[in-house]
Amino acid sequence: MQIHPLGVLWRRLALFCVFSVPVFMGSEQEAGGSLSPELAVVLDAQKNAILTAVNAQIQGLQTNLLQVHSDLAVQIASDLQPDTYVFKKKGNEQQFSFNRKVAKTSGTALKALESGNIPKAKEELNKGISLINSRQKIIKLADKSEFGWATVQEYVSDELADDEADFSKIKKS
Repeated sequence: MQIHPLGVLWRRLALFCVFSVPVFMGSEQEAGGSLSPELAVVLDAQKNAILTAVNAQIQGLQTNLLQVHSDLAVQIASDLQPDTYVFKKKGNEQQFSFNRKVAKTSGTALKALESGNIPKAKEELNKGISLINSRQKIIKLADKSEFGWATVQEYVSDELADDEADFSKIKKS
């Protein structure tokens, strides 16, 4: 199990509050309001260490947030940008669209890996694998069928799942 850096930071802060503050208060009461120089140095060092750690964590979170924001803006801009190319053949357009989907999921997986988000990278890679497997299935269906890609068009438009109905539909084609 991985411990989150902020969790460690909060534990250090809690320990500081539990152990340092009572000592500080007891020393102040015993010494008539003054701290021993050693205790003051220790408390100041602990305070500075905690502040440094908090500031580093905040800076890291800000950097990650800016990166995510930038990536999201680029993704939205690319999704909204219309594809002005007009394909002469429907099959080429479909293959181009498929390739774009695979490239998009691969790019998302790469960005997730770069940011250290392994679960998101796995999810996107699994999406890409699923897209490729579906495409391979469709190609095999077109190759086996007497009517070729016309069968595939009917199959895809019906949006059948991988079950008994799917099997019977393919067999009838």
